[in-house]
Amino acid sequence: MADTLAPLEGILVIDLSQFLSGPCASLRLADLGARVPGQATLEAVRPYVEHCLEQFGLHRTVWGSDWPVCTITSDLRTWVNVTRQLIAAAGESNQRQLLHGNAMRIYGLDE
Repeated sequence: MADTLAPLEGILVIDLSQFLSGPCASLRLADLGARVPGQATLEAVRPYVEHCLEQFGLHRTVWGSDWPVCTITSDLRTWVNVTRQLIAAAGESNQRQLLHGNAMRIYGLDE
């Protein structure tokens, strides 16, 4: 899929599979809202998010709100709505992991 995605300024869109074999490989998914051309809409962001989730999976991905940088191409309310739409099909447990639990585990934080 990576070769079908247009490069975004400051973001590498590559096949990351060679890096995924290590037990510590994880991804902080942020900065997309500020990097897509035009407005950070669901349609503009979805292919990049899907690519990253295909590479890392939900269990190794941390979602970043990217505030205040996301306000370059949208307001925070729009970015939160796009986020909700992107992860709606993931189920409540996976959404919690992506938005909170993975960060706690990966960064070794206590509740």
